[in-house]
Amino acid sequence: MKKKLLSMGITVMVLFSVSFCAMNAVGTAEAAKLPKVITCTSYGVGVAGHTVASGLGEAVSRVSPMQWRVEPYGTGIERLAPLKYKETEFTLITSVTALLASRGLDEFGASDWGPQPLRIVCMGSIVKPGLYVRKDSNIHTIADLKGKRLPDIKGNPTVMREIEAILAFSNLSWTDVKKVPVAGFGAAMQAMLDGDIDTTLGSIFSPKVKELASGPHGCRFLEMPATSKEGWSRVQGKLPAMFPATQAKVPGLDRAVELFGITYSLYAYPWVKNDIVYEVVKAINQGYDIFKGVHPWLRQWKIQNMTKNCSAMPFHPGAVRYFKEAGVWNTKLDAYQQKELSEEKARLK
Repeated sequence: MKKKLLSMGITVMVLFSVSFCAMNAVGTAEAAKLPKVITCTSYGVGVAGHTVASGLGEAVSRVSPMQWRVEPYGTGIERLAPLKYKETEFTLITSVTALLASRGLDEFGASDWGPQPLRIVCMGSIVKPGLYVRKDSNIHTIADLKGKRLPDIKGNPTVMREIEAILAFSNLSWTDVKKVPVAGFGAAMQAMLDGDIDTTLGSIFSPKVKELASGPHGCRFLEMPATSKEGWSRVQGKLPAMFPATQAKVPGLDRAVELFGITYSLYAYPWVKNDIVYEVVKAINQGYDIFKGVHPWLRQWKIQNMTKNCSAMPFHPGAVRYFKEAGVWNTKLDAYQQKELSEEKARLK
């Protein structure tokens, strides 16, 4: 009897050992198919986007078999060119830049670019900017901007399109305001401080906005109430990537304000292998505790947020596979995916 039990025990141990080795071999084989290093393009060093990309990289490098490298670039074209030419796998950009690229607009309208087949890997941080004015001005609503001085920001089509969409909220356009040429985004904020323009785009977390808010003139944001369905229909007719968002009360704001939101998200091209994208999304989800303290924006990179506020383009199949496993994919997203794939096919003809 003892010999029989001993024999059975040895058999079980052998079977377990064989099974474990087989599973380990499969895992090793799958890991061997993945590249050792993957790269994500981002905004420049010292900009929040670079910090976010680096934080995500900590999780990917520690949780997945791949090492994550960040390459900073200055413009949207520079950030997407390495992906287009299959030199890097991912990019971290705003949903507005992604939309312009997918539609072939502005800087992406050149003959060697045109509409790009971008894929959402995962939606990320919601940024909540808005048009702001001096608090002691007579400008209280977007409609009050008629005839006022707005910045004509050279070399920044993304911000100019965002301002154009905000004007549309109150049925205004560039022809209803006075355009004042400025050298860049930062120069527009300085022009606000100097009183050379009446409004520009910014966030309460921007140093120059804080400077205005703490000065003698004060600062007020022009609201875009979510209850204005017609206003938001016009906004999203201009830029579908924009959506209603409320900025909570923080230092510099005496109350919460209804502005607009855009996302800082992760994108790839269809040529990136599904397994690579799957492992990256999995690592970001499982490695949340690794990066959540690196930057306030990274606290939003939770699995339940990764399929929200979509950028009007399809998700990457590798991401869809993980979202289904994680239980955050649904029939509504299935319909969204098919719609975006169909519309993209028509754009790329």
